[in-house]
Amino acid sequence: MKLVDVINYATLNSPIGPTGTIRRITKNRNYFIERGYDITVFSSDLLSNQKKRILNINSPFSNKKSLKKKSIKFLTSLVPQSFLLSALYEYRNYLKIKKLTRYYFKEKRQTDIVVFHGYIECFQFLKKNKDKDIKTVIFLHSDGMPFEMNLIYRPRLKNTWYERWLMSIHKYVIENVNQCVFISKIGQGNFLAENPAYKINKTSLILNGIEDYTDAESIFLKSFIKNVNNKYKLVCSGTLINRKGQSIIIEALNKINKNVLKIIHLTLIGDGAERNRLEYYVTHNGLTENVIFLGKIDNSEVFKYLAENDIFILMSLNEGLPISIIEAMRSSLPIITTKRSGMPELVKEGFNGFLLDPDVDQLVVLLNKITEYDWKTMGRNSRSRFETEFTFNRMQEEYCNMLDSL
Repeated sequence: MKLVDVINYATLNSPIGPTGTIRRITKNRNYFIERGYDITVFSSDLLSNQKKRILNINSPFSNKKSLKKKSIKFLTSLVPQSFLLSALYEYRNYLKIKKLTRYYFKEKRQTDIVVFHGYIECFQFLKKNKDKDIKTVIFLHSDGMPFEMNLIYRPRLKNTWYERWLMSIHKYVIENVNQCVFISKIGQGNFLAENPAYKINKTSLILNGIEDYTDAESIFLKSFIKNVNNKYKLVCSGTLINRKGQSIIIEALNKINKNVLKIIHLTLIGDGAERNRLEYYVTHNGLTENVIFLGKIDNSEVFKYLAENDIFILMSLNEGLPISIIEAMRSSLPIITTKRSGMPELVKEGFNGFLLDPDVDQLVVLLNKITEYDWKTMGRNSRSRFETEFTFNRMQEEYCNMLDSL
């Protein structure tokens, strides 16, 4: 039996893709044990549990806690506009990850393999690790262009010393890690194109995958009665940030034919720095009857909201291979998304959806023709592709095959 440690700073309750994969691995632990791998996860939850305090909701401090959350949310919304705030935000995360790394080394683990889902965790481990027998693996949840997502979040860091520092971390990691794993074909392709001298056998491709519905979820869906009306119900699931492109969808709704607007409704699942601005835009442009903000929904409940809708839409500027689209495919939804990153690996034009540039006017043209397409057939095709290409059974087998190869 080989011991495998996964070091990932994000809390395991986080809705982001990497932590979802880690949750699935822990849930299916018996499969990995059968394949000879005993996996232990080290996340920021371990640090928060050390200093966790119970705060009574009726306590006089609860209002202060709420005010602190609002203040943090406000400051976070200012981060993209300021180099100083962006750099401080990134450095704060660096120090938090350093705490987790220190905690890990204090445990003095006698492990065989360490797996990472972020550059910083991997960099800090490689710098401190003295045991050269330990194999290291990093999963790159991107389109192969290092830190591009970070720089979309925080554009003021682009072309600065901070970007150069991040790139030096990237260089150190790929030179010293044993295996780079990509979750999309375009990610592996872009990486090898940018690093032509890199040995291809030091890279692996494991496409994202999720489990099918549990028995309880299947029973719920069989008894679920969809609210049928004359509207085309669009749904988007994801953090409300510029990179995810929710503003593109809302601006397109404001520009489409008014008769078409009457038959379209958009549900946004998620919270984030852009929410206040998007809500203001919706209210200011008279779209409150067409757009609803549900806020953050527990990931285990998202499938219920997908079942209530007809079409999934994600107009992202940059992704890896988004789990949200795979979840929509599992739900038999047709997909409207962009040609960026790994999305074309999930959506075949006209077969299970449509691919556009992240462009308001292109989306307007498509939505104005929304009645002309066979969305139900495309939805069935989405489900078929999920079953044959994007299940977690396939992913966990390829995961263990990769570990076998080290």
